Amino acid sequence: MMLVEETTVADAALPVAALGDFLRLGTGFDTDNMQEGLLRAFLRAALAAVEGRIGKILIARTFREDLAPPAALSALPLREVIAVTANGAPVDWQVQQGLRPRVTLRGWQTDQQLSVRYIAGMAADWETLPADIQQAVLMLAAHYYEYREDPDLDGACMPFGVSALTERYRTVRLGFGGAQ
Repeated sequence: MMLVEETTVADAALPVAALGDFLRLGTGFDTDNMQEGLLRAFLRAALAAVEGRIGKILIARTFREDLAPPAALSALPLREVIAVTANGAPVDWQVQQGLRPRVTLRGWQTDQQLSVRYIAGMAADWETLPADIQQAVLMLAAHYYEYREDPDLDGACMPFGVSALTERYRTVRLGFGGAQ
């Protein structure tokens, strides 16, 4: 019962030009698009790192969870659920909020094999993400770009500016030993 990411953010949806401008890269020198591929890779890494920090999916995409009977849905490691289907059909569902939200399907028997798909994300595309999250992703991607050959940064902390911009989106978790 593992959550699998079925779709990724399309290359065309990544703000490669915005990152190039942020880094103040020159134009007209990259004839083989090598730099563009590098910027895309750093943007994907920065998106993943920010998503991990705040516990939310930034740009909407599809996830799948296959459940064996008895089909009890596990806690979601993602927030901002937009749509849910079970075994390929739309279902009546609700999100039970809490420290770890759960999606509850109404009208499904627990002895059925389920393949549940979630569409989740804070925004449909880069342009509709909050401006501070966009800035945090660009700053982190630029940090990865600037320090890509520095062996001393292995396992380094997130830059302060990125942490400051993402802090308000983080879910506060208090660990007092209780269940969820």
